[in-house]
Amino acid sequence: MSIGIGEKTYMNWTTWNRHLYAAWAPFYDILVSMLEDKRRRSLELAGIHEDEQVLLLGAGTGLDLNYLPRNLKPTAIDITPAMIRRLRQRAERLNMQVSATVMDGQALLFEDGTFDVVVLHFVLAVMPEPQRALDEAVRVLRPGGRLVILNKCMKDDQTPSIAVRCVNKISRLVATDITFKLKPVLNHPRLNAVHVEQVGFGGLFKIAILEKHSAPVDVPGHHPGVKQSAPDLPPASYTASQTTAFHHPEPAA
Repeated sequence: MSIGIGEKTYMNWTTWNRHLYAAWAPFYDILVSMLEDKRRRSLELAGIHEDEQVLLLGAGTGLDLNYLPRNLKPTAIDITPAMIRRLRQRAERLNMQVSATVMDGQALLFEDGTFDVVVLHFVLAVMPEPQRALDEAVRVLRPGGRLVILNKCMKDDQTPSIAVRCVNKISRLVATDITFKLKPVLNHPRLNAVHVEQVGFGGLFKIAILEKHSAPVDVPGHHPGVKQSAPDLPPASYTASQTTAFHHPEPAA
């Protein structure tokens, strides 16, 4: 599913992200060091076993590897070659076998149902089309597989002010979308949210563990193309099966 930014804008934005994170790669671990306890908590909740097929989507420098079973042989992708180089170095230090590849998380080159677990840590809010990435992650998950999300999120019932929307035009260029909301993820028709948890900074960061249905859920009263509302998100767990589309502001021209 597309949010309609146009293919040319999508390609330009993806190229920009590749260059941006290449510049950030040498400092990335330091920049996100305060979030490592949240990363660890997310992977603990995921309950990953060493015999599972795991995809780290938007894996960055491979910080997730620090908290995975050492005998696991995960697949890791990132849009930025500089990030993948550092990830491979980390895997070597940890003596882990990792298949690390430069790839666009919004256009995965894997067959349907390849993975038992797909991990998206701090990824969706930096992509030009997060819905496309989410749909791809769901596609490559096997039925019953788990989607593991950790992200900074605006409150679902909060409407960004004009000032926030203006700041976001700059924020998206240099870092992340500060208006990203979790509810559209929870409302994906192929996913059931089995655990949602706020993990600090007044609920700014959230973890979501979701399970893939074998087929889209038939939501009573739901009509294709009509946005549905989900209940407000409670602090710990939440189950949702309705569908709605991501809404992101247009990238700055």
